[in-house]
Amino acid sequence: MDLKLEAVDQTNPAVITVATVTQVVGRTLWVHLDGIQDNSVEHIYDIESYDLLPAGWGSTNGHPLQTPKISFIGKWLSTVA
Repeated sequence: MDLKLEAVDQTNPAVITVATVTQVVGRTLWVHLDGIQDNSVEHIYDIESYDLLPAGWGSTNGHPLQTPKISFIGKWLSTVA
């Protein structure tokens, strides 16, 4: 599928990042936040979620995109984009 968009990180709602839709089933989208190295980490959203934004939304609205953070052995590490 590989549709690109911008999404709110469900684990840290202050973060909006580039994301990839990996699967669609009915009204449900599985979304991988780009920058997370573990491809098994996906967020699930309803198709009408306000947490899904069109590509370019951040730059149009002055909201900088950030790299999501992941938990690894009890530490928060910034992933490399």
